[in-house]
Amino acid sequence: MRFEAFATALLAAAVLSAKDSYFPKAALDNNDRLDATRAHWYSCQLKALDEPSLLDAIKDPSLQAYRFIWLRTFHHPVAVRIEVMADGTAKLTAKVASGAGGYDPGKLVENSSRLLTQAQTDKFLRKVDRTEFWKLPGYDHVVGVTARSGLSRE
Repeated sequence: MRFEAFATALLAAAVLSAKDSYFPKAALDNNDRLDATRAHWYSCQLKALDEPSLLDAIKDPSLQAYRFIWLRTFHHPVAVRIEVMADGTAKLTAKVASGAGGYDPGKLVENSSRLLTQAQTDKFLRKVDRTEFWKLPGYDHVVGVTARSGLSRE
């Protein structure tokens, strides 16, 4: 089983290219090796979900995009993305792949989108502001292990 996971990771590494960059350096860990490992794993999952990189979106301050990735070890990977448009509405996209979040992600099997009203978009953005999301740490250090999260451990 471990050999299959290793072989899958090697194959995925060969398939990913520079255009498949999803994370800036040191976004997932301050340890270079762990950061690269996590960036590769998450990028493979996002590519399988046919998700775009959001790195281009951050170059334009008028664009807003939020993505939640749910990588359950033994269950299908899930991505939910909200893209806020200039008119105050948003597009909600949900995707599911056939594999498992802790192993081979498989192929995209569900892909649905719908528009959110301006009121729904405003409600979402107020919740993001109220939680002070942008002030949360990028990742936590717990007992020598770094975990990416929006939660702090005190």
